Amino acid sequence: MERNAVNQPPKFDGDDFPQWKIMIRNFIYTLDAKAWTIIQIGYKSPVVKSESTSGVRLKSVDLWTVDEQALCNADYVARNALFTALGFAPSCRIYFVG
Repeated sequence: MERNAVNQPPKFDGDDFPQWKIMIRNFIYTLDAKAWTIIQIGYKSPVVKSESTSGVRLKSVDLWTVDEQALCNADYVARNALFTALGFAPSCRIYFVG
């Protein structure tokens, strides 16, 4: 595992995953505590009940609450940290739902 500057996530080189997991969790948590929660439970885009159908539809971004905006931002913080930590090749195999 490569050592980095304080403002960069720990790089994962394929070795010592348990240690890297602790370090990446701490790194992401210090960026935004909600970002680690997003990694654990996933991110769901805000939805509203659709009046034209019996289902739901995505909520327009301009109608998002402050909390919904914060969760979306936390999702991008988490993704950026993970993509940066993994580098290009492994991140090609990551699939994000949402």
